[in-house]
Amino acid sequence: MALLPALRALRLLSEPARPAPPARYDLLTESGSQARELDQESAEVSFRRFVAARWGALQRYAFLLTGDHQIAEDVVQVALERCWRRWDKIRADSPESYVRTAVANTAASRHRRRRLPELSLEEIVRPPAQLYDHAETQALRSGLWAGLNDLPPRQRTIVVLRLWEDRSVEETARVLGISAGAVKSQLSKAIAALRKHPQVLGALLGSDWTEASR
Repeated sequence: MALLPALRALRLLSEPARPAPPARYDLLTESGSQARELDQESAEVSFRRFVAARWGALQRYAFLLTGDHQIAEDVVQVALERCWRRWDKIRADSPESYVRTAVANTAASRHRRRRLPELSLEEIVRPPAQLYDHAETQALRSGLWAGLNDLPPRQRTIVVLRLWEDRSVEETARVLGISAGAVKSQLSKAIAALRKHPQVLGALLGSDWTEASR
């Protein structure tokens, strides 16, 4: 009976040593780290491209929401900062819709608490000044959208979200953190206030509105 263990031992000694399996660190930690670095790099490239392409449109959108050039720029940068933190998830879904909602949220929340910037990523990849069409902003300020300046901030935001962007009452309420009833009530007051600016209501509600209101 003692012979079997001895034979097993001799066989094991005569076999060439098997190479040790690669360390778990080599298989997972290092390759995983490299994958994360590559993924992070591509996320940064994707984010920079999005900002470069959409900055002007986001700035104009924020201006419609706030009525102030400097505040609009701050709002866009803070919204982009928040989006950058979750860009891996956002870019795989619907970045344009998500970022515009973030801009609207940031514009609305600034009325509740006066707190902006932390920033980074080169001040959230601030684009060159020429990407912002100042002439277009001046046209908006002095022409078609002048009537919006007569509205309180909350009503202005509701008008832009509900009528300009054609968001539902429920989505507008979600963005602003208020009830659907409050959205309807504030929108009704805003429309009443804008009746002295028929060109604004015509742009928001359609050209037929101007004729019907005469």
